[in-house]
Amino acid sequence: MLPSIAGFDPNREMDGYEYDEEKAHRASSFFPECLKHVKNSRFTRAADPFVLNAWQKTFIELLFGIVDTKTGLRRFKTAYCEVPRKNGKTTMAAGIALYGLFADNEDGAECYCAAGSRDQSSLLFDIAAGMVRKNQAFSVASTIKESIKRIVYKASYIRAVASDAHTLHGQNAHICVADEVHAWAKGGYDLWEVLETGAASRAQPIMAGITTAGFDKQTKCWDLHEYAASVRDGTINDPSFLPVIYGAEHDEDWRSPEVWAKANPNLGVSIPVEYLQQKSKQAEANPNFQNAFRRLHLNQWTSQRNRWFDMSAWDACES
Repeated sequence: MLPSIAGFDPNREMDGYEYDEEKAHRASSFFPECLKHVKNSRFTRAADPFVLNAWQKTFIELLFGIVDTKTGLRRFKTAYCEVPRKNGKTTMAAGIALYGLFADNEDGAECYCAAGSRDQSSLLFDIAAGMVRKNQAFSVASTIKESIKRIVYKASYIRAVASDAHTLHGQNAHICVADEVHAWAKGGYDLWEVLETGAASRAQPIMAGITTAGFDKQTKCWDLHEYAASVRDGTINDPSFLPVIYGAEHDEDWRSPEVWAKANPNLGVSIPVEYLQQKSKQAEANPNFQNAFRRLHLNQWTSQRNRWFDMSAWDACES
């Protein structure tokens, strides 16, 4: 039995598919064996091996390890991973792009680090480039073109792109990691669709959206969130879609440490409990911080960016 992840049971739609342990292990072992962290944190140091945490390992092994029984090609073409801040999603996204470039056995692979702004796509690219520099074999075999945000390896490359989707027609993406999709307010639909449809001729492309929750429901991210939740819950049957949503339910107590642990799979690993305690107290004392805490740290979609008044306090005045 394959492990569930964030409420999604991958065993449910296995007709015609099988789990290839060798391919799964090859993908997950690439991270600690080939990649190193590029920044110091409370829990890791720059140049430490990138050891995947439990949820990351499960995500990577499901994404790369479930294959068609006849062709051996990957089952999942699209992945949507929604997880709160500081749970290691951007570094994982950079690692996925690097696996597509160096280790996925795809000639002429076009891999994209996509985001809603040039700064955000550059952030993801810079992490990937830093990981390349810390691997001598990768560094020698590839060329980092900082000025145009590309890493070139043989006939393949990683490229950073933003929401100017009109410049991207004709691309043929093998793997695309889309970072912080909730911030793709302008051009988001076009950018996602151009990259996704451009991969149609690839044998086993991956379009992976990795984000925190947002507040604007007139966006591509909200559409993906709703679709992912429906696939997870079984109301939509789409074996090619991997839904991973870590977060608190809307009616759960955002002040509860148990709810924090449910929403943050890296709690105590890359995000300290004390940090959430501090931020929760700020949000409780000042309603202006409440929506930001719930959205960024509990992955709850809110109706607006900030909140002027706590509605639970208003409701308590009913009598």
